[in-house]
Amino acid sequence: MLECETLGGESFARAEGPNGAATPLWEMEGCHAGAQECHTTFAGRPGQINNLYAWFEEPFEAGQSPPGWKGRLGWIEKSSDPPRVGMQYTAANRERLFGLILCGGPIGIVWIGGEPGRESSIVASIAPVDKMTSAITETFAQASPGVPEPARLEHRKAPVLGAFFEGRWEPVALTASFSYGVESSSGEIEIRARR
Repeated sequence: MLECETLGGESFARAEGPNGAATPLWEMEGCHAGAQECHTTFAGRPGQINNLYAWFEEPFEAGQSPPGWKGRLGWIEKSSDPPRVGMQYTAANRERLFGLILCGGPIGIVWIGGEPGRESSIVASIAPVDKMTSAITETFAQASPGVPEPARLEHRKAPVLGAFFEGRWEPVALTASFSYGVESSSGEIEIRARR
């Protein structure tokens, strides 16, 4: 099991219009698989996993969107009170969620997201809704053995996320809860669940 102890201070989310978002910048610290420390190729220190590659790489082909993850806002459960909303992040250009994750010892190289020939996506539920706030929390939960029902947007199929290790793709669970502060110059914002 791959675990990380804390979220790094460089992490943030970037909105793209009222109903979308770009790849969140994730920087996780104290990452390990059992007794083995894990890191990505762009890590600044041992035990750090980040997705900086998605910020630095150029598009694979002219006319394609830059690599990364595109977010789409929608309802997870419109009929609940309050309604539950979420952001579905889908890989662009078959890019990987974190690229190569290297762990010492037998776990070897782990590649999360972006399985060829399949849509790779993950849904984050968002809170609070219908309330002016300066902090938004995104909670990620992905299906795997023991987690049979991942968060998904209404009227859309359940997201698929996999990890490549030991020569094959396997379904994985990715769970995390991130709180993002709104830029001070922007004032408070509202995630609206009602129209």
